[in-house]
Amino acid sequence: MAVQESSLRLNMNSPGGSLITKTHAITGVDAAIFAVCLSTFLVRFGFGELNLIVPYHLASIGVPRTLIGIALSLNATVEMCTALPAGAMADKFGRSKMFLLGLFLVSLTLACFSLATEWWHFAMLCGFLGFGEAFTIAPALALLTDYTEVERRGRVMGFFDASVTLGYAAGPLAAGFLYEKFGHGITFQIASGMVIIAFVISAFLVRDVSRDVGHLGSKRSIILSDADLSQYKRLFPLIVSWILAMFILAVGQVVIPMYAEAHNVGTGRLGIVMAAVCITLIASYVLFGAIADRVGRKIPMIFGLSVSTVSIMLMGITNTWESAEILLPMVAVGGGAFAPAALALLGDIAPERGRGVTMGIYDVVVATGMTMGPLFAGVISDLMGFGALFLMCSAITAANLVMVTFFVKMGDGGGKCAHRS
Repeated sequence: MAVQESSLRLNMNSPGGSLITKTHAITGVDAAIFAVCLSTFLVRFGFGELNLIVPYHLASIGVPRTLIGIALSLNATVEMCTALPAGAMADKFGRSKMFLLGLFLVSLTLACFSLATEWWHFAMLCGFLGFGEAFTIAPALALLTDYTEVERRGRVMGFFDASVTLGYAAGPLAAGFLYEKFGHGITFQIASGMVIIAFVISAFLVRDVSRDVGHLGSKRSIILSDADLSQYKRLFPLIVSWILAMFILAVGQVVIPMYAEAHNVGTGRLGIVMAAVCITLIASYVLFGAIADRVGRKIPMIFGLSVSTVSIMLMGITNTWESAEILLPMVAVGGGAFAPAALALLGDIAPERGRGVTMGIYDVVVATGMTMGPLFAGVISDLMGFGALFLMCSAITAANLVMVTFFVKMGDGGGKCAHRS
């Protein structure tokens, strides 16, 4: 049964509101949050399959590595260019509508991958997938911000981050088996079908609840007040912090497999370590998201960046795979503490009518960091070695720690103890 907008909005000012009405409203919100997080998992599951299949399949048919890299880079490039317009459209036309549009575009594109045979087919579809991807991120995060009060926003953002990571981890595992048995066609068709399921579930459960979006032609939906613009100014240090964090994440994704190969570590041992990192990340997202609701956003952010700074520095000093096996899960704990708290703070500060734009900016920031990090990792590791690269990453994370400690300001909420941080 579809959850109507009135059942999603918890009207605490209604003198005649009954306990049953409030219970139904909470259930409706929780169902909508579940639908957004489930959809996010299924979308990221498809992207995880793509990350394994596209480079492997193109290499198997003799496509040069440079062209494979170009094809994959088109995904992040198009997403980066589309994210901000997607967020603005979500604010103007309705976040749920744009989210559903994104799910439809992703499902359609994944289905088209099953028909691709030439390099330019895959390159074009990777770019078009970035377009659809942008419409699944900014509107989704804006919806989750709308659905949650500050007292539980960190927990919800933790579950969102966990659904993203779980999808990226599960996708390649399934893709490896399916591709080996059935080829790329059936594999992408299954991924497309899973996103269609997400589309149907979200169509029934996800609704806009903000009064400041979806009013076509209304000036309220497109013009920001001076107070709103002031809120955006407060976002700047947090945006810089996110760029630095995503930069380090991108470096890690590229350099850890190369680091393992340089130390003659087999793919089986590497896979175990990466699985441990993913499990640690998912658990940390959920745990520290809840902690951010109780103690405020900055404490988990500062803790996470501190743990990451020390762990990465020790990796640079020791420069052995044995120490990396111990320290990489610690870096994951740091990232898992930082991300949900920082994402919840982004929602706390964002003006209600501009949440789509704000999350669009966040998506651009993510794409920017993920674009710059691999280039930095390749150049520095070639010129100066892995030890120097890790020490530089530790210094960048330490700079991020200083940024968060002294320049990032709290939003209007952030948990029961928000004002202490």
